[in-house]
Amino acid sequence: MPDVGSVQLVVGVIFLVLTLGVVTVLILVARHAHGPALTYAEVTKPGYRIRRFWLVLVVVTATVAFAVSLLALPYPGNVGTAHAMNVQAVGYQYVWQISRTSFTTGQKVDFAVTSGDVNHGFGIYDPHGVLVAQVQAMPDYTNHLVVTFSTPGTYIVRCLEYCGMSHDLMETPLRVTRA
Repeated sequence: MPDVGSVQLVVGVIFLVLTLGVVTVLILVARHAHGPALTYAEVTKPGYRIRRFWLVLVVVTATVAFAVSLLALPYPGNVGTAHAMNVQAVGYQYVWQISRTSFTTGQKVDFAVTSGDVNHGFGIYDPHGVLVAQVQAMPDYTNHLVVTFSTPGTYIVRCLEYCGMSHDLMETPLRVTRA
């Protein structure tokens, strides 16, 4: 495996060569530009035509992307909570009260997450410490987080939003066993 310093040196040399090439081309084009001076209107007319084209292209692309993405948003009717196990999760300074903490792999779980005091972040970490899913826990509002556990092990629910002095202690284990 190459040394990091040698890779940086090679990348730096390539960048320098490409930069010198571009500057050389620009200088050659500027030196060989001949012809009568153009008026402001002659220069701006094609420029504005190109700008209009790109504006229309960007607006149409953004509109289509927005319209297509609306179909995938997890609105309450599109969450897919059918046949999911309902689990209540309430965050308090500095503890999670979760109605059930044992699950099996392949089981769809609908966490109904809320807070009893301040805002919290409900984050589920897999046995390797990787964040699997997260949602906000807010007072007087219930968010739904649908999770299907695929790997057995001990998952950890942690608070992802600083909620006070003992925030770092706000952890609850979830046990996932094979189905």
